[in-house]
Amino acid sequence: MRFAQDGLFDEAAGAYLAVVAQGKPAERLAARIGLAQIERREGHYLLAARQLEAYLLEAPAGGDVRNAQFMLATTLLQAGDDAGALPLYNAYIQAGGPAAAYARMGRAEALAALGQAAQASAEGTGLLAEELPQKVRVNFVLQMAQTFELTSPQDALDWYGRLGDESAAPSDQALALWRSGLMEMALHPSADYAFVPNTQTIIELYPDTAAALEAVEQDPTVIATLIDPYQIGLVYYYAGEDDKARELFQQAAVAAAGAPSIAARAEFYLGVLNERGGPTSAAIDHYGRVATLDAQSSLADDALWWQGRLLEQNGRIEQAAGVYNRLAADYPRSSFADDARFRVALLAYDGGRAGDGAAAFEAIAKAGDGLVRQRALLWRGKALAAAGDDAGADAVWQTLRKDAPDDYYGLRAAVLLGDARGKLKDGGIDVAVTPDWAAIEAWLRDARGADALLARPQLFGNPHWSRGNALLAAGMAQQANAEFALLLDRSSGDAAMLMELARYMRSAGLIDLSSQAAARLLNLLPAAVAAGAPMELWQLAYPAPFADVLGEASEEEKVPAVLLLALVRQESFFDPLAGSPAGAVGLTQVVPATGEAIAADLELSQFQPGDLFRPALSLRFGAHYLRDQLVAFDGDLYAALAAYNAGPGNARRWQRASGGDVDRFVAEIDYTQTETYVRLVAENLARYRQLYQDVAEPALPND
Repeated sequence: MRFAQDGLFDEAAGAYLAVVAQGKPAERLAARIGLAQIERREGHYLLAARQLEAYLLEAPAGGDVRNAQFMLATTLLQAGDDAGALPLYNAYIQAGGPAAAYARMGRAEALAALGQAAQASAEGTGLLAEELPQKVRVNFVLQMAQTFELTSPQDALDWYGRLGDESAAPSDQALALWRSGLMEMALHPSADYAFVPNTQTIIELYPDTAAALEAVEQDPTVIATLIDPYQIGLVYYYAGEDDKARELFQQAAVAAAGAPSIAARAEFYLGVLNERGGPTSAAIDHYGRVATLDAQSSLADDALWWQGRLLEQNGRIEQAAGVYNRLAADYPRSSFADDARFRVALLAYDGGRAGDGAAAFEAIAKAGDGLVRQRALLWRGKALAAAGDDAGADAVWQTLRKDAPDDYYGLRAAVLLGDARGKLKDGGIDVAVTPDWAAIEAWLRDARGADALLARPQLFGNPHWSRGNALLAAGMAQQANAEFALLLDRSSGDAAMLMELARYMRSAGLIDLSSQAAARLLNLLPAAVAAGAPMELWQLAYPAPFADVLGEASEEEKVPAVLLLALVRQESFFDPLAGSPAGAVGLTQVVPATGEAIAADLELSQFQPGDLFRPALSLRFGAHYLRDQLVAFDGDLYAALAAYNAGPGNARRWQRASGGDVDRFVAEIDYTQTETYVRLVAENLARYRQLYQDVAEPALPND
């Protein structure tokens, strides 16, 4: 089983086959289930079906074979054997299986594929009245619509309409409109249709979707006569076709002279494209026109922010400061306003006016809270130190360290005070022993007055719990996770239930959900109370799973294990099946194209993109890519993390502007996502050092 959990499927299959050949009857049955799950994950549905059929033949008379029936039904459905799946779904439903709702989904899909449209729609409609995780509902509706496209276009039209009702995601809304338009044309062919119905709505409301690009390219000549060039340009912009987008935005900027709102938006995107592909002087000019054309545009503050950053990068400091001041004054509610004030203070610090910078940082700290205050305090201390007031700097940093001991800026204050805990160790980790649940329960009763024993019947009687376990047993991990995640969300304010979820998710091998439950429990408590929690509860929130393959990846790539764990926690929260809208997958969120390059580096000729879902391979690939960044940036941890998230080109740009100052590097990161990523991985690293490397408290390594 551990081989399978680590993604070492060949080794796992060999072990299971040995048990099938030589094991006791009960062991043989369990091994057949394990083999079937591996074959399914590999896409070998017929091989999986053979193992499940053998299981049903060998199972003792009168035994509970519902999970095997359910697994075989879903396997046959995936293999395209709808007729074979149908009676097995019926048997599971009639036997009262706890995941009957999911069996009914399979039955509805099978009926739709077999052309029994009325029965399929009736079954599906009934299911939508049940309480199911949102993601499961949306996937089911989409699957029904796509299945009906082949057998019943009118029903497909109906189910695409339901997709639009069920999901608020732009991609689903656009897909529903696009496919509905195509279905309408298939049902009612007419020469009057100049283009697919809904095309204009898709392009104007959902320009960043695949459906919008398909709509634009169905007949570009017709589209150009019906839709504004700005809207078409936006579609190409999101699709990464910069040359086409630039030409259309230029047309829009000229043609929209009497419509300043459209012209302003076109100028903004021309600024982005010139910033991306040069020249930056043109980008500065385009950004500068946005607020002039339309001061009320939703992009006006964005344009001022990026204009200021480019002016600063080009050494036009006074102009940059003027733009930042204008942004903060004219758009005080902008998400960029706090950053604009911070940049003005930083420019004073850079210009040798450390005293002015210190005063400006102090004003920001007094007016702000949270991260805004913490960042300003860190930099007020740096400004005081630059002005020669070391005692004042230390006092500010001591305040910051006391107020936010576990947060990034508090951890950095400790480094600046000289209280960091040495260099980052290259060695392995001390893996935690099995948690002492009795001790954790006793602490929780004292801290919260919550009795975990009272939560247990609640948990075991919850339908989402029962469904999730049945789905897990049937090899439907993603659906099981959706049920468990729904239960976790609904338990966020219940300390006892969160503890029980952490316990049972861990026993089921669902490390991602167990750690999320433990983390939510700790976040539910006041910081001072959580700080006194048993170390083992913190280790549940910051786990060290996949110990063997993690250690191998760490050793092979010379990346400290605690750093790799810190990265994985932020990338995927230890979910091996995690995926992102950008196509990154697995524990370390590697995109397939990068995976191909890493595989070539490691001389793995048999690599397939689906292998990135295997923990052993994902950890090795993530460690390899992170090692490459550490080497490229001369061991600079923060630059390497930024490069992992945003690419080495951006990290190199920020590094050049930082002058070798760690804090300045983080301040230079102009992608909010990347700045947040670097901070959170650093916080994770500080905690992992404490929990697994015998460091007394969360601490970052020395610079």
